[in-house]
Amino acid sequence: MASTSVFPREFGDELLLHIFADVAPEDNLRSLQLVCKKFYTVANDQTIWKRNCCTSFRYWQDESWFHDKVAGDKADVDWKDLWLRRRRRNAHIARLFDGILETKVRRLDRFRDICEYGYDAKDFLLEQIQTLDDAEDVLARRYFGMTILDSLHRGMAVEVWSRLQDPVNPPSLDRAFGAFDMFVLHDQPQDLDYIDRWFNEAADRFRATQQEDWHHMSTRSKALALARWLRTQEGFEGSNSDAYRNFRNCLIGHAISDPEHPSLPLVSSAIFASVATRLGLDAACCNAPIHVHAVVSSPPGLDLDGNPLPTPDSVDRMYLDLYNSPQEIRHDDLDRRRQAYATAGHNHPSLPPTSAFFDPAPLHALVERMANNLKTSYSSVKRLPEDSLAIHPLTALRAGDPELNTESLLYAVLWAHLLSTPPTSPEWDDGLDFFLNRFALQYPEDAWIVTRHLAPIYDSFVSAPERRGRHRVGWENVREILKMLGNLDARTPVLSRRYTREIHERVRYKIGQVFRHRRYGYVGVINGWAAPGLASLPTPHYVPPEEAGEGTAVGNGEWEGTSFRRGGEGNTYYTCLRPNCDRLRLAQETIEIITDPGLIPQQLFFLAGKFFKRFDRETCTFVSNITEFYPDD
Repeated sequence: MASTSVFPREFGDELLLHIFADVAPEDNLRSLQLVCKKFYTVANDQTIWKRNCCTSFRYWQDESWFHDKVAGDKADVDWKDLWLRRRRRNAHIARLFDGILETKVRRLDRFRDICEYGYDAKDFLLEQIQTLDDAEDVLARRYFGMTILDSLHRGMAVEVWSRLQDPVNPPSLDRAFGAFDMFVLHDQPQDLDYIDRWFNEAADRFRATQQEDWHHMSTRSKALALARWLRTQEGFEGSNSDAYRNFRNCLIGHAISDPEHPSLPLVSSAIFASVATRLGLDAACCNAPIHVHAVVSSPPGLDLDGNPLPTPDSVDRMYLDLYNSPQEIRHDDLDRRRQAYATAGHNHPSLPPTSAFFDPAPLHALVERMANNLKTSYSSVKRLPEDSLAIHPLTALRAGDPELNTESLLYAVLWAHLLSTPPTSPEWDDGLDFFLNRFALQYPEDAWIVTRHLAPIYDSFVSAPERRGRHRVGWENVREILKMLGNLDARTPVLSRRYTREIHERVRYKIGQVFRHRRYGYVGVINGWAAPGLASLPTPHYVPPEEAGEGTAVGNGEWEGTSFRRGGEGNTYYTCLRPNCDRLRLAQETIEIITDPGLIPQQLFFLAGKFFKRFDRETCTFVSNITEFYPDD
């Protein structure tokens, strides 16, 4: 009997394998492999599923393992099973994400569960950030996709810094500095793995340019050749004085990927040291006051020129300032700098010792130095008027809103201070209250990071004998703040209904309407209301400076006794979203509704995703995603 197959018998496995490789893996599973036994065998070939793993997913939590397996030829990976596990993981992440969009209840738990997948969640989150404009909930998907991805990146950065005090397994210098980039990475590719690959490739590029036998060159010759190459061939020449305080000069990921390679002396020295280390040199940074430079130490028993040293424990060192020149800095010149610094009135016990000019600095001290540089840049921004043209060059980065990036970098500074200071130091908790306030009110999605990395350090710090008697409450207590956030996250939504004519008449405006403040002129979006008085306003919210004098956050119950003195009982109040605040309180008489979408700041369209699904241009309103609180709006 003749075969009924539509494929000729001479279709061999190799040809089918070539054809099936271009079939979508979902179609393979649903139909192709079910056609016949031959198709089943070929469609399940490991080479097809190995390719599917490479093309379906860009990011992997264990990226080095994955790329090693892809590059290897051992048949020790079930590629189809690996692909299916990633698909099931993505499906679970999608369910968690949909839950975040549907309700605010237990959002922090879902943030944590997604972030704990690490980079296995990144492909899905990037898809949400790239949601098409015509999607029904486009703003919500973009906002929460970016919020979770940012938290995931910050978690990776904090994990790096959590090892700053580890004498056995400390992070590399470039990863410790690259952790700052992760706070403003967003959807860009220049992450910690990118930074690591760049330095590996830079070392390979440099080695390929050397005509001499690298192994026969002296340490001094190698270091000077590398310094010349970085400045003349790669273009690492620091930054001009006018741009010195720009944020991007503090970020090593920006410095290596920007064609102009802008950097501070600290970053320039770190770049040199990181490439040099990969070339086998003993290179580091000196934490000298005013101006950081790099130091290269000789190998054991030899000086920098390859000659024997008089004693086995002697060390010969050379110094370089890549920011200014590829030439070696003479020891005498450094000594004159030290003396000038001392005689200029800087002899103070809290200042770095003179050894900082000559000795390699510990990694935690360099991270602290970088944090202080960012803090200085932050202060420079905040001293300028809001409409100053000088703000843009100071804050411009490759991605993200400049104002939000500015606050994120301050948040990075606070994390770096906590993790670069030994917890045995009595000063460890200096600024802890400021950090916890900023974390709780601006980055509550990071509760999983604080729980994992900060809470154990806090427990160790407060359990020290000299601190056991002190009772810590509120913003001084990490565990108490985490509990407060957990309680807020689990709270059942309180409904605000328009069920009477009086409420309809009293509350004139609805959730999602866009307005201009009659007195201050800012544009915002209504995201809460209470009638009458303030009792049912969402908490926490911010009291405007004209009411509270400080613009501080109001938590549950804190409105009592103060707000009503300002006539709360007879007035209608709202909360609103504006670019620098997600819930600001305002009175009804200060609202002037606007109907021109062109008046809405671009930043609001991203931030609106926290409360709204999409923007309706015809009505100039945002479509509510908080109907569990305001079902009639």
